Order: sequence, then C-alpha cells, then structure tokens
Amino acid sequence: MDDSRNIVIIGGGVTGISCLYFLVNHPKFNRERDTITLFESSGIASAASGKASGFLSLEWHGPSTSSLASLSYNLHKQLADEYNGQQKWGYRSLDTWSIKADEKCTYPDKLSPDIEWIEPSIVEKVTRLGNKKNSAQVHPYKFCHAIFEEASKIANVNLVKGHVISVDENEVEYRLIGDDYAPDEDEEITSVEELHTIHSMEASHVIVAAGPWTPHLIPNLRICGARIHSITVDLPMRLNGNAVFSEIVYADGTIGAPEFYAREDELYVCGEFDDEPLPELSSETRIDQRRCQAIKECADHFHPVIRDSNVKVRQACYLPISNATGAPVIGKIGSSIYVAAAHGCWGITLGPGTGKVLSEMVLDGKVSSANIDLLDPEGSFV
Repeated sequence: MDDSRNIVIIGGGVTGISCLYFLVNHPKFNRERDTITLFESSGIASAASGKASGFLSLEWHGPSTSSLASLSYNLHKQLADEYNGQQKWGYRSLDTWSIKADEKCTYPDKLSPDIEWIEPSIVEKVTRLGNKKNSAQVHPYKFCHAIFEEASKIANVNLVKGHVISVDENEVEYRLIGDDYAPDEDEEITSVEELHTIHSMEASHVIVAAGPWTPHLIPNLRICGARIHSITVDLPMRLNGNAVFSEIVYADGTIGAPEFYAREDELYVCGEFDDEPLPELSSETRIDQRRCQAIKECADHFHPVIRDSNVKVRQACYLPISNATGAPVIGKIGSSIYVAAAHGCWGITLGPGTGKVLSEMVLDGKVSSANIDLLDPEGSFV
C-alpha cells in the first residue's frame, strides 16, 4: 500500500509559504516519500504578502486571534534567529506611535529624536502604542522568498505556476500559465487553444490559502478583497525602527491620515482602501498612479526630507477580509480540504502561526499550538 502524501497548497503568499515550511518540518512529514505541490499563478509573494508593510504586533488582537498571534509573533522571532532574518528579511523590533500633527501647531508635543523624518514643530500630540517588546517588522517579500527557499532545501517541493480553477476532495484542476506549459511527449500542439488545457492532480490534502481569491475555489465563503495603495520613499539616511499611525491637519484645514513604517533603507507609506473590483489574477492588479501621488503629497507635509526624496516603488494590492466575522477563516472543510484566508491587515503577523496550526491540522488531525476555535470556517459561509 502506498502511504505517500501529495499535499497541495494553493497560494504562494505568507500563509501558503508558512504552511509549506511547517509541513516539511513536521515530524510526521516523510521527506523521502511525501511531496508538496505549491500552486501560484503570479509568483511567490506577488500579491499582498509582497506589498504589505510587514508590521508585526503581539498585542493588538481580539479574542478570536490572540492565541494565534502570540504563537505567530514568537515564531517570527525564532525564524529570524535561526536563519539570520535581521540580514535576510529586515526583521527588527519597533517602537510604535500615534502622532497627531497640525501645520498650524502652536504648542508642540515632545517627539522621539529617533523619528528624524517628522518635523517636530508640527507635532501636536504623541502617544506610544507599542515598544520593542511587542512590535516588530519584516520585509514581507524577502521573508516569503527566504522561508520558501529554506523549505525547498529539506523536502521535495513542486512549484507550479498555474491557475487553479476548481478544488474537490483529493483533486485539483488547473491551467498552466505562460512558459510553464509543457505538453506530454506524445502531444502535438496544433493551436493556441491547447495552451489552455485543463489539467488535474490528485492530492491527499488540499490547503486553499489564496487570499481574496479563495471564494473562487470555495464558493459561498464570505471573503472579499479591499484594494490599498502604498509607496516606498528613498530617504538619505538609515532609519530607526518606528511605526507611526498619523493624522495631520493641513494649513487649509483638510485632513490626511497616512501610516508610516520605517525600514532601515526606506520609508513605507500607505493610504486608504478603495472599492476597485478584484481582478482574476493578482498580476492583473491595477495601480492608480493618482492615489500613489496623493500618498506622497500627504507624506511631504511631515518633513522636507520626505518632500525632497524620490519614490522607489508605487504599488497596490488587495487585502483579504472576511465580511462574515472580520476574523481569519482557518479550518477543515470536508474530508481533505483546508482553508486559511481572510487575515486582513494581520496576514504577515499571523502567517507563521497559521502555517504551524495548519501543519498540525493536516498531519496530527488536531491543533495543539494555539486556540483557533473561533476561526472555524463554519460561520463564514453564505
């Protein structure tokens, strides 16, 4: 009897990559016999997981996710310690602040000298929200790629650039994308249509971690995508570890509220959500240059050094959000299908923890590392 497993993961973001890593490191995973197939239509960390701020918080979580957040935050530190994450993916602790600014401020509050990129004279009120014991950051794109690389060193990982179109018990159907199309030896390509052949693959377990695209594979699951834009600014100095949630009153009385995340070599700034519909693939995400410019113009008001610096990256992504519970959806559906999605703005924080509990769910049949009872998919269907 062949007891080998082919575990299929759909989605190459932080959740899927974390599932991959903790599965291949699980003591019940047979590295000689078992395989994992990772389907990703656009590339590792090509969607929100590669474009997020990378902010990590230990404490800003409600009852449904507090246990998972504690597990995941600590796993981030362990991974950074084990694989030199400080150098490889910019892991470091942060101070976190709420700052209210006013260009007509008359009595400035005291601003930390570590925040060199905010003009002290406009700072009306400073409130500490977190410190280096409970706040941290990673560069999420670099994190995902590094963890994928580590997992690939120790197990047979089959990365398929394909668009999964359906999921059933122990089977997925998909189309290959671009150069990864490879016909069978006895198959002669006679038309462009053959490049859209539907393939199938048997699977012992299927983990759907496709972010806002998850309902395309699990119908009636109440998860949507909310588009958000961000930029990175190339400042002329090394930046200390600070995250700032701001509100600023401009000289004309209008208000802005950018979020700032200082990476060592750049300043990440994001704006507000909009209602642009979710595209078929993450690679088709449209970037509204006007929104990116508005973020830069808003940030320019905080200090001349920002105004005089160039934008390195303009980008947009869709955050996966549960419009049923507002919390992640993590659990088993049917006999061999699992879902892990709708982490919202906490996807990077909760990624490793989600991967850990999914590895337990698949290979142990139960979760022992965290309490995720309130994240069961049952309450998230229409």
